[in-house]
Amino acid sequence: MPTYTFICDWSSYEGQLLDDPFVIVAAGENLDQASTRAAEAALIHYPELAETLLPSTFWAGDGGTQLAALYGDQSANLVDRDVYDIINAESLIREND
Repeated sequence: MPTYTFICDWSSYEGQLLDDPFVIVAAGENLDQASTRAAEAALIHYPELAETLLPSTFWAGDGGTQLAALYGDQSANLVDRDVYDIINAESLIREND
């Protein structure tokens, strides 16, 4: 399966004040499937959001917003990578199954 890197930030101003921007590396048959897996991983990584959001609603409203979607695992190539929470969706989902 192809891998994608999603560079993200919080949709709400309050979220931006409380937490860092984040990067999720996720695999999927296509970009939409990888985006869904990225949302699943984000809800595992940020469990307080799982109380009010679903993978289908994570990218709207008070969840995250995708600033960029890149092909492949580009997390090692980020400038200022220490600013981001880097989430590996596949290992996180596997750990929680």
